[in-house]
Amino acid sequence: MLQGNRDTCISAVGTAAFLLSLLASTALSQSTGDGACDPSTGLNPSGGACCQQGGKYCTQINPTYLNTTANGVCLWPNLAGQTPDSNPEFNVPYLNDFACGSNNCNFASDAAVSDTAYTGGSVYYGLVESLTSANLSNISWQATDYYAKFNVALSRYNCEEQYSHWNCDDCRKAYARWACAMTIPACQPSSCATTFKPCVRVCNEVVQKCPVTLGFTCPDDNRDYGESSCNYMGLTAGASETTSSFMLVLTTAFVVTSFAQSN
Repeated sequence: MLQGNRDTCISAVGTAAFLLSLLASTALSQSTGDGACDPSTGLNPSGGACCQQGGKYCTQINPTYLNTTANGVCLWPNLAGQTPDSNPEFNVPYLNDFACGSNNCNFASDAAVSDTAYTGGSVYYGLVESLTSANLSNISWQATDYYAKFNVALSRYNCEEQYSHWNCDDCRKAYARWACAMTIPACQPSSCATTFKPCVRVCNEVVQKCPVTLGFTCPDDNRDYGESSCNYMGLTAGASETTSSFMLVLTTAFVVTSFAQSN
């Protein structure tokens, strides 16, 4: 179960400071009900109350739901400036579904987005606000809002400069994935009390791929993340992971101060 705190330090660069520790975890309360929630009815397959935790419901997250969010990031449209990946499906013009299982998570274009192949290992259940068929676009609004604020902070950095092997478009994708992991945590519909922590690599990717001046950090005790039996949010589980050498030991106060001085 995710636990932790949220720093809400607001200053001249408050948006940046707020996003450094934004939703480091999501506290969940005792669950009620059983089964996967049908967002159009608010009921599980047996007609009972939806599986619920902390006021959120364990719901099957289909790609068409994510595709209804304006400027959404959980169904990620790859950017032309990203460092090319050896897997063509992680590059333009593909869209990558972060809230997805292990297969069929990518779409060749926006027009190709469909729920048809979203079965078996691809099905993703996530905790979301109470939904109806009229407001499915709200599923990923929170992740999209966090990403928009983060992108404002990133825009203050000179992205024309190559700060490492990675660039700002790589950073944007890594942060979008992390925001989706934090705001739509995976759950198990057959057992409401069961949630899956994001894999620590999801957090480490942001540390690795974003400018160090943003000061994004990950907990060193993995209290909010898992090393195994965790949620990769579309990352290839077998690929090499970021090492602890990329972890930054910075406090939010220091980040705000140094960022302000550089501007």
